[in-house]
Amino acid sequence: MIAGKRARIIVRLSLLLLSVQLPAHSQTTPGNTNSGAAATPKAPAIPTISTSRPSFTDTGTTVPQGSLQAESGATYTNNRDKTYSWTVPETLLRLGLTDNTEFRFTVPDYTYIGDSQPGHIVSNFGDISVGFSHHIAAPRKIDVALVPMLNLPTGAIKASSNSVDPQFRLVVVKPIGKWTISSHLDTRWFTGHNAPEDVLFNITSITYYDFPGKWNGFLEYSGFIPTTGRTTQFLGVGALFVPTPRQQFDARITAGLNNTSPDVLVGFGYSFRIDGLFGKSRDYATFPKMRRRRSNP
Repeated sequence: MIAGKRARIIVRLSLLLLSVQLPAHSQTTPGNTNSGAAATPKAPAIPTISTSRPSFTDTGTTVPQGSLQAESGATYTNNRDKTYSWTVPETLLRLGLTDNTEFRFTVPDYTYIGDSQPGHIVSNFGDISVGFSHHIAAPRKIDVALVPMLNLPTGAIKASSNSVDPQFRLVVVKPIGKWTISSHLDTRWFTGHNAPEDVLFNITSITYYDFPGKWNGFLEYSGFIPTTGRTTQFLGVGALFVPTPRQQFDARITAGLNNTSPDVLVGFGYSFRIDGLFGKSRDYATFPKMRRRRSNP
């Protein structure tokens, strides 16, 4: 079996990867044009889903007001020291509170870390996190998101940071034709007495391309920089399939670029959005019969 110090290093690296939600492409909400009083009113266009997965880089926009979005998936990690891990369900719940602010809740992940020898190192649930995302529409069609979070130590000892850790993320997104360039800077402060580092920085850069049909692809670089110890660096590619404005399937493969990084990560997931719970998303609600009942006195 693996030595205790080696096990702690693997668990710590798994927690660092989980501290950054796995996101995707920036959404644009189509506006309505008004050609005059005689024009026939058009139903509001349904905004295309914009998720926080499967890449490391977060999304620069928020879900519509009154919409609930659920994003889930699984990741397999193959480490360089002959260990491996599975993480599920990677569930992030996002609720639109206003036009540009959402509430976020991360469901505890189940993490299994196995060794090449019989048995396992970790097999338990991790922490939860709560937070908000606030979208700012900057000049030159640039989307900016401010994402404060709080990680709460609800998980098992070996799968938890065992401390209340604040986290803040700045996301910047710029669409250029069929291309979208995005980046984020994430900072997490570890407050536990036995934490391996005081602060962990995550810097990413990602480029998306809109293929014909309902497909998007991306290429991403991500680096995790602790205040103590060595950085971990990744290069990944992935694809998104959006069959309807409210659904997304995703897949990715990510390679570690240095000896302190895992060898490879493979992930896949599914996300969906429910509109019309309250607020402006009632205009394009998922349940039209419910919307009509509300509109009648």
